[in-house]
Amino acid sequence: MSESYYLKVEGQMRGPYSLPQLRRLYLRGFVAPQTPFWQDGMEELQPVEALFARPPTDWRAVMLRTLLAGAVGTVLLVLFLALWRDRILEFADSPEVGEFLRKAIYILFFKQE
Repeated sequence: MSESYYLKVEGQMRGPYSLPQLRRLYLRGFVAPQTPFWQDGMEELQPVEALFARPPTDWRAVMLRTLLAGAVGTVLLVLFLALWRDRILEFADSPEVGEFLRKAIYILFFKQE
């Protein structure tokens, strides 16, 4: 198939447009999804949305990646807090730290005042 696309607007064929031009017009709302288009080699007009239709989403894979990313993030956070616990508690006891932050740090590390 060629790279020149023609749109049927108000009963007349307009174009040629390249695929990137057509995508920009479509995404910006200048071309309605049901606007018919044609390109060399096509037997009949098709709606523009057929050019940019997304494949079905594999929601299982999306959920698995999301859960895996959350688990990795949690493990990294726990490791960071475990390795830096003493330094964070020293910081909490310094005079520059406000009472609210000090209490929040103590609660996070289960340390009694």
